[in-house]
Amino acid sequence: MCDAHPVDQIAENLFLGDKKAATDLELIGRLKLTHIVTAELIPLPHSVSSTFPHLAILHVAFPDVPEADLLTHLEQTTHFIREGVEYGAVLVHCYHGVSRSAAIVAAFLMRTRHWTLDKALALIRRARPAIGPNDGFLRQLALYKRMQCRLDVHDKAYKLYKLQCVSNQVKTTKILPHEFYQPSGVVETAHGPSSTTATSGSPMTYHTRFKCKKCRQTLGSQINVLPHERGQTLDWNTLGLQDESELRECQQGVFFEPLMWMGKIFSTTLSEKLHCNKCLYKLGSYSWVGTVQCACGGGTTPGFLLNLNRVDRCTMLKVVEADL
Repeated sequence: MCDAHPVDQIAENLFLGDKKAATDLELIGRLKLTHIVTAELIPLPHSVSSTFPHLAILHVAFPDVPEADLLTHLEQTTHFIREGVEYGAVLVHCYHGVSRSAAIVAAFLMRTRHWTLDKALALIRRARPAIGPNDGFLRQLALYKRMQCRLDVHDKAYKLYKLQCVSNQVKTTKILPHEFYQPSGVVETAHGPSSTTATSGSPMTYHTRFKCKKCRQTLGSQINVLPHERGQTLDWNTLGLQDESELRECQQGVFFEPLMWMGKIFSTTLSEKLHCNKCLYKLGSYSWVGTVQCACGGGTTPGFLLNLNRVDRCTMLKVVEADL
């Protein structure tokens, strides 16, 4: 049983509570609430919106389990709460007012006050001692902080996190994703780990691209790589904590994010061999639901692996044009 009060004030115009508080019509009127965030699978009953027709209600549906996707909702909830505390009063609630709602309020404080996760949780806990986001939410909030409290689609740990969310959905539904968060293929401006200066004074950067060994079709660049060291199991919790240039990357295989040239991964089977889309040369393997292992012993779930004896790694210098 949860010993938390139905509602507690966290900051000016910001309240955190449980479902009982969110359905207490007298309490909603007394607190002069203008906005409610419902972090619950089931939306609030119609009686709330019918009694308060001008009340803004944001329903974000996800369960209180470590593998649930909290991160995806944080841009929307933070914007909604910011608007609410500026123009009225906000209640953020889940079923018990302990895990999901506390995580959402922590993310809001981290973003708007530039606080650490520990500082945000400490403030919330002083007002509402019973709060306790589950371990999965805490790990997601730590990644959120590493991304400067933004959802950075270019961050490699976030890419791997989103891949694992999709994998969990595929395991449940057995339905392949029709599109992905970055299906655009080769990023032409991918940067390698090193830079120099041309004789003209213009900065130069190293660009690494991967090409099919048979037909020389470009498959991707370093920006598409989810780097791993020999024998390492890829984990979004730790990916990105070390500078990529300091990694002793495996020389036997490379894990990619899913790209459009891998077309059949979105429409055929959950796991299969990867082939060049131009010449059909076998390049590696993939799986949405199982662990894909590199020859070095490292692996990841899901995984999209190119064997390095099947591709050419081409590094070139490119002038970076300065804005005039």
